[in-house]
Amino acid sequence: MRSINAVLVASLFVSLLIGSEKKKIVFVLAEKEYRTAETIPTFFKEELAPLGFGADFITAPPEGPERNNLKGLTKALQNADLLFLSVRRRAPTIVQMKALRAYVESGKPVIGIRTSSHPFHLRGKPAPEGHSLWEGFDPDILGGNYSGHHGNNLKTWFQTEPTAKGHPILKGIPSAKTGKIPSGGSLYKTTPLAPTAEVLVNGFAESITQNQPVAWTHKPDSSNRVFYTSLGHVEDFKQKAFRILLLNAVHWTLELPCPGKSRFPNKEH
Repeated sequence: MRSINAVLVASLFVSLLIGSEKKKIVFVLAEKEYRTAETIPTFFKEELAPLGFGADFITAPPEGPERNNLKGLTKALQNADLLFLSVRRRAPTIVQMKALRAYVESGKPVIGIRTSSHPFHLRGKPAPEGHSLWEGFDPDILGGNYSGHHGNNLKTWFQTEPTAKGHPILKGIPSAKTGKIPSGGSLYKTTPLAPTAEVLVNGFAESITQNQPVAWTHKPDSSNRVFYTSLGHVEDFKQKAFRILLLNAVHWTLELPCPGKSRFPNKEH
């Protein structure tokens, strides 16, 4: 029996490795609040690179005129299999925005985390000359409705949504019955979601009576496989459950079997 199980595990690993081989993820990292320019490349190196995924990392400085220039994005998107966003209030060049819209309109998968609910929105301000905005990205593509967040001083946690039991992205993540999973940052206000969104994980904050969805899938008009989570604080990357969630989401959006496990040691506290 042990030998059969070993063969099954080996077969699953090989299938994951073959399926993900040459799958390229374009990571766009342009925010300064949550250090995702550090945490996400580390996550990729530890979790995704060993499975055969490739990556391009597109970054922009936190301040100055170049903060709205996502250098290399247009070329990177030409052969991208997955677009992964961690962006906050940037206005890419017109050419870069055209490439972003073309990628999304092609129906290819998209993942967004944390501040990517407001990636190309300048709070009503116009884009600089030669640059462009996408103010409807959150409701139209992610299926969300970001309207701010609760206090940073409030403890937060998350639990899986009972009605989403069995969804591949939740494979390997403790169910709501097993207790609270601590999260690192403030709880985003995201409701109401689009009718076409499916809630996978709910978030809670102490002294706040209404919970908020913190992870869901969405199918926009362009029929993309979309996953978004408002988690993504630097402390979240120390939570094994969050890392499994993100790892599964990458596989699900690419229509690959979800591994349901992480190489990261369990440091949950």
